[in-house]
Amino acid sequence: PTVVLNRPVCLVGFMGAEVAQVGYSLCSRTGLPYVEIDRKVEHAAGTRRAQVALHQGMAALRRFEQEALARALAARPAGVVVLNDACLIDPALRRRVLQGSDLVYVRRPRAVLLRNIQARLAQTPTRWPEFLEGPPDKLEDLEALLRAREAGYEAAPHLIEAGTLHPQQVAQRVMARLGW
Repeated sequence: PTVVLNRPVCLVGFMGAEVAQVGYSLCSRTGLPYVEIDRKVEHAAGTRRAQVALHQGMAALRRFEQEALARALAARPAGVVVLNDACLIDPALRRRVLQGSDLVYVRRPRAVLLRNIQARLAQTPTRWPEFLEGPPDKLEDLEALLRAREAGYEAAPHLIEAGTLHPQQVAQRVMARLGW
């Protein structure tokens, strides 16, 4: 790796913020390990997150997330951990992330989030998150979800205004913000 971390960097942003792509870009540039909490949850559960929520309940999904996050924060060498957009709703989990990592919030304008979500859902129309009743058609469809997550996002000590930048450009901003 070209960068060595004392503790992991956690990236978070609302769906459509392209946080996973930013994480991939950071890791490809630095050689740091990459961990995506949603993929770790699905691997541990043996099924998609939506299926866990549907068949085992949201409490079970949250337990899988907490376990995956605990492993990611403790892993060495420390790397880049991509949180799902709801990971910081729980204040106890938020404290754990803030104490065990450098938390970076990637913020994009709401219109960009909606456009990115709609583009992704057009590619995979049957795969929307378990907390959405269906694909969002307008910004108002996202407002309640954004409000529920706002306190967690705003707790991040590092804010990256991503605007309409490509994920690689956002990764450059993250690197500059963290002094890499």
